[in-house]
Amino acid sequence: MEFKHALTSTMMHIIARPRIHISLADMGYASLRSFGGVGFSLDCEPTVIEFEPCRTVEIDGTEVLDTRAQLELSELVKRLRAVREKFVGFRAIIKSVPRQHVGLGSKTSLALSIIAGANAVNDLGFSNSEMQQLSGRGSASGVGLHTFFQGGLVWDAGHRFVPGIRLSPSSATIATSVPPLMTRVPFPPEWCVALLLPDEPTMSGEDEARFFSENSPVTKGEALETMAILYHGVLPAFMLTDYEAIGLALQSLHRVGFKMRELQRCSTRAQSCLAALFQRGLAAGISSVGPLLYVIVPRSDREYLDQVRSVSSDLSVPILSVASGWNSGHELRSGTWL
Repeated sequence: MEFKHALTSTMMHIIARPRIHISLADMGYASLRSFGGVGFSLDCEPTVIEFEPCRTVEIDGTEVLDTRAQLELSELVKRLRAVREKFVGFRAIIKSVPRQHVGLGSKTSLALSIIAGANAVNDLGFSNSEMQQLSGRGSASGVGLHTFFQGGLVWDAGHRFVPGIRLSPSSATIATSVPPLMTRVPFPPEWCVALLLPDEPTMSGEDEARFFSENSPVTKGEALETMAILYHGVLPAFMLTDYEAIGLALQSLHRVGFKMRELQRCSTRAQSCLAALFQRGLAAGISSVGPLLYVIVPRSDREYLDQVRSVSSDLSVPILSVASGWNSGHELRSGTWL
């Protein structure tokens, strides 16, 4: 992809926030829909990409991405060219991306940011659903697709069950449909989230696909219990800002079904860290397949965050940041970013 020259001096930035994936829902063929799940958007580690009009396509800054992500960007540009005749090009400079393969949804955020920037620069007129479809993401989880446009806490309903469907991660296949958004709940301003990252190998690509293959389907009973915890535990706790309820729901979630298996594949240190957080009455979990841990804490009582710091110090698991929930979608800003 070679850069020739800009058509105008217009510059804009797409800024998107990462997401925490609390859990997939039906990983046991227990309902009329497969997958589905719940997660929320955070105001930290943003994807920031600068765009300018251009007669060809150039994407700079890709050295921060792994090889798979670079290849996926090339395929994404091909899809963009194929669906709009008036597509001309763009120059994109990747300024920042979330940490990859830890549980922040970096690839979904990156793909949608590229599409949104190309859409704005070329005036392509894509709808939100068209951009979601073009991204190719969401074959398992639709959380990142929906938080990109709305933020907050979202529940997606997965895909209609098809006999013989493989329960594979979103990275393994290009989605042919967008998991429908069932509900969105604002992230409570009374809460914030601490992120802890154990120093351990991450999992992606073929390793993640193999993990899904070896650990699913779970039993129908486990899948139904997971759905009950999500929809009668996690969701109402967020809606009511009920801290005790969200803590109990997250503890229960990590003891059953696919979420339990995601936790078991993490290191002993990560498991010990989460257990210590639970023992102190904190609302915590691992995002996606980990190893990132999130801890929801009330803003009004510093004792909760002090407890997080104590666990972090005792088990040598560093705190990356303490962030607010993000209740808006991506931003498009003209001119410079900072």
